[in-house]
Amino acid sequence: MAELKNSIVKSNESAAGPDGVCYQFLRHLPESCLHTLLKLFNNIWTTGDIPPFWREASVVPIPKPGKDPSDPSNYRPIALTSCLCKTLERMVNDRLVHVLESRNLLSYVQCGFRKDHSTLDHLWVSENGFRFSVSKTTCVNFHRQRIYTEPALHLDGQPIPVNGEAKFLRVDFDSKLNFSSHVKYLKKKCLKALNLLRVVGHTDWGADRATLLKLYCTLVRSKLDYGSVIYGSAKKHVLRAQDPIHHQGLRIALGAFRTSPIKSLYAEAGEPSLELLTALNWRKRDWDAEGANKLHEVLPNLGEDLHRRGEGAGRKLETAMCRLRVGHTWLTQSYLLKNEQQPFCYTCDSLYTVRHILIECPDFQDTRRKYFSVTDLYRLFREVNPSRIVGY
Repeated sequence: MAELKNSIVKSNESAAGPDGVCYQFLRHLPESCLHTLLKLFNNIWTTGDIPPFWREASVVPIPKPGKDPSDPSNYRPIALTSCLCKTLERMVNDRLVHVLESRNLLSYVQCGFRKDHSTLDHLWVSENGFRFSVSKTTCVNFHRQRIYTEPALHLDGQPIPVNGEAKFLRVDFDSKLNFSSHVKYLKKKCLKALNLLRVVGHTDWGADRATLLKLYCTLVRSKLDYGSVIYGSAKKHVLRAQDPIHHQGLRIALGAFRTSPIKSLYAEAGEPSLELLTALNWRKRDWDAEGANKLHEVLPNLGEDLHRRGEGAGRKLETAMCRLRVGHTWLTQSYLLKNEQQPFCYTCDSLYTVRHILIECPDFQDTRRKYFSVTDLYRLFREVNPSRIVGY
């Protein structure tokens, strides 16, 4: 049973095969149905009798981006087979891999589809049986020179065109290896994906923040992460062009005010900058040293899921709590958008801030006692129900 559940967990979101059974059905099966499915798999394994429809596939042609759709060779055929069959195949494969690896039955030079045995470090040539298509082959001369001579290369007697850049596995490689064209392409692509977040992320009736953050990571940040190990070598000023996408996506997901500080967005969403995405521990130490940031008192530890206290309360309440924690609300920060003077409390002779309104100002003392009795922001956002804070 453990092998079956592990195989289902490893499944992706691929479409169903000819039988119409998708992985979502399998993930929601009750325990009794899982036992029935396991008996079916054991019977197939014992008898070797595979259902005939498991050997069938629905072939869907997918056009290659940027290619002529009228040319049949510019389509990639995708075969959709039975998800039940693939679940059993993963179970069998896991057993085979365990036996082969634990008993050292594979040669140490055998690479590909093995853990810690990638093919990236190996060279292979035409003797391996691979045939290059001249029409799909291009040459990029990587150099730093201003004046250079293009090489004359031929394949099967036909000249190979020399271009300034080429796309390989959806990553644009330019001749200078500065990846500026790839970053511009990513930015344009991510801006389109952000439009979906705007549609479902209305600050009053939109989806909750947890859903929006997942959508952002799935639709936008995944595009930025893909290939980052390659184009991450670009200069910092080139990579910084992606930061506005990251910040804009977090603002939409959180419902934060437009003037919210960038570091406060990182802390509120639990997301570091793109540069530090793979170094979260370093970011935590950096946050601990923050003193001037308004949110540091409310959230001294970056890894703390403070925002989860308001999850499920509705988009409008989540948005209000986010803006209060960040310290940027319409009341306190709209003067920046209107080009006006910052609001001032004449009773206290101090500027209007979230801290002043929630904790300090004596004008609101009587009203404050009706909703909460804490005297600092740290306890306020941990001990008081979010609806009472917003009600105040």
